This record gives sequence, structure tokens and C-alpha cells, in this order.
Amino acid sequence: MRKFLVIVLFVIPESWYDPPRYRAEGMASFYAFEFHGNQTASGELFDLADFTAAHRTLPFGTYIKVKSKETDESIVVRINDRGPFAKGRIIDLSEASARVIGSYHIGVIPVSLEEVRVLEPDEETDSLYRNTRVMDCLGNPDTLYKYSLSIWSTKYLAHALYIANDLYLKEDFDKIYICNRTASRNKRFYLVISGIESRKKLDEYRSYFNSKGFIRVEAYPG
Repeated sequence: MRKFLVIVLFVIPESWYDPPRYRAEGMASFYAFEFHGNQTASGELFDLADFTAAHRTLPFGTYIKVKSKETDESIVVRINDRGPFAKGRIIDLSEASARVIGSYHIGVIPVSLEEVRVLEPDEETDSLYRNTRVMDCLGNPDTLYKYSLSIWSTKYLAHALYIANDLYLKEDFDKIYICNRTASRNKRFYLVISGIESRKKLDEYRSYFNSKGFIRVEAYPG
């Protein structure tokens, strides 16, 4: 089934239609286990399972679509560190990001980079996602059913929407859910698939998403 995604939740400024502010091509490397838990240049702790990256000059919090020129796979990362400092490389990816685009077992690969215009939720939409326990990626309140699987989480709603929408278009799922567990303002947003028929299927999906680069996959309470 071919899917078409129409985003109706956000006020899109005129600048949305401008050419991307940043585009580049070059070589991408990655950093992983030995840096896990270290402080990045932005002050955040590096998490190898998150979709983040280091860039020499882009502002922290910039969202970049990284596309492998070898595998044609892509991922939207958030810039939160400085680097890479090796000559000839333009971006340093987290392990999870490298796994998604297929570079983890290769090391350094050619990529294209394109800045993604951030879909800044307005106050109403932001409040809706923060105060509703289960939403689909199109902004509809919903309910989980049968078995559910959390495949990734983030503190950043815009990033959750990017990854959820990307998965919705790429994968054969009717819905990708964005869930939260607490009423805290500093909550995390979990990307969840639901309606899984059995524990056996749950394990199969866990293995599948691990193979696609989603490192921290776990059963999600329904």
C-alpha cells in the first residue's frame, strides 16, 4: 500500500518553501561505545542509541537529513556535538544513526546532508502531544492495543515527529504512535508500534528494528 503523508498540524512559514539553508556532500564517520555517556560540546551526554551527530559549525539543535550514497538509506539527526576533526569528513554520526544508514560495519561512507526545516509545534499542538498519553504521528489521539513495542525515544517533540513520519512512510504499519508516560514538562516521547498479535511477533519485530539500527527496543506497557 502506497502511503502519502499530509501534515496539517503546523503553521508553515513562507521560508519553508525556500531552498534548504544547508546542503553538503562528503564523508561521514561515526563514534560509539567508547564515547557513550561523555559530555558533548552542547553539554548533553552522548547517547550512542540516539539519532544525533557532530558537525563543525552548524548550530546545536539543527536537524539534518543524512543520506548514504551507497545504501540510499537516510536518517534525520540532531546536531549536539562538534567534529569530526579528521581531514575529509563532514559529519560524525552516533552509532544508531550509522546503523540506520548502513555505515556501521563499513566505517566511513559518502553521504549527502540536507538541513530539515524544523516543524515547530505551535502552543496548542505542543500541549496536545505533551498531555495526551497516546497520539499517532498525524496528531490524532488513540489507544494502544494487544502488544506494543517502543523502538526509540527522545526529549524533543520535533525530532519524534520527524522520525515517526519517516517510519510511517518507509514501513508497512498503519500507524506509528508517539506516547509519553508522565505529566512532567521534561518528559520523553516514545515511538511505539502497537496491535502486535503475539509475544512471538513481538520478538520478531524487536529483532527487525534492531537490525534496522534502533538499538534500544523494548516492550511498551499498553
